[in-house]
Amino acid sequence: MLGDKRHDSEDFPFEGQDPFIAHSADVKEGVAYEVHSASPLGVLTDFEGIPQGYMLTFSLGDRIRAVWISPAGVVQKDITLPKGTYSEINFNGQTAVAQDGSLYVISSTSQGIEVHYVKPPTGRGE
Repeated sequence: MLGDKRHDSEDFPFEGQDPFIAHSADVKEGVAYEVHSASPLGVLTDFEGIPQGYMLTFSLGDRIRAVWISPAGVVQKDITLPKGTYSEINFNGQTAVAQDGSLYVISSTSQGIEVHYVKPPTGRGE
């Protein structure tokens, strides 16, 4: 996986959708990112600024994928978690990002609700 920081938002490619490439931007900071992956990323559902840089969250069928990138575009962490769907949970309510950059994912099973916690990467990776 590669995070590629782009400074010129006018060159930001919005055409087409490729399951192996994700585009996101922080308009306030004037930066855009293009993330490439050898495996499908899924649908980009969230892009948040965190102390370490940014976190991108993807929904991919029965999985949730999260990628932490530094402000310089360096991938700091890339994880995939199960997305249990024993009962319907709206994806927007299934993930939460804490102020420290950690991720919480709620999934449902036949036994009830599971909560997965992922620690944020350490440092800013610049």
